[in-house]
Amino acid sequence: MMRQTIMPHMRERKSGRVINIASIAGRQGVPTQGHYAATKSAVITLTRVLAQEAGMDGVTVNAICPSIILTEMGRNNLGSEEAVRHWEDVAALKRLGKPEDVVGPALFFASAQSDFITG
Repeated sequence: MMRQTIMPHMRERKSGRVINIASIAGRQGVPTQGHYAATKSAVITLTRVLAQEAGMDGVTVNAICPSIILTEMGRNNLGSEEAVRHWEDVAALKRLGKPEDVVGPALFFASAQSDFITG
């Protein structure tokens, strides 16, 4: 849908930003979450293709791929506080993400500081 509705306007202006939210699951998979990982992998691939198609028109396309974010969905997927603690223990930063942890990367990709980053 974006190709038909939004992208033509960005291309005409020779400027625009597309920021997709994928997941680390789309890059490495997650046991018992194949359906989720497959959809996030599709978002990553779509991002790469759109970046190639729109780059010549000044439009950047990027995806943010966070790890587990403790939203209602994240907590439901983990199932228990024991599972939350396990994933915190194995995480590099020894914590899971909060929704606000995605804000900084999104602002960066929306800003002029990321003019030369796409795909």
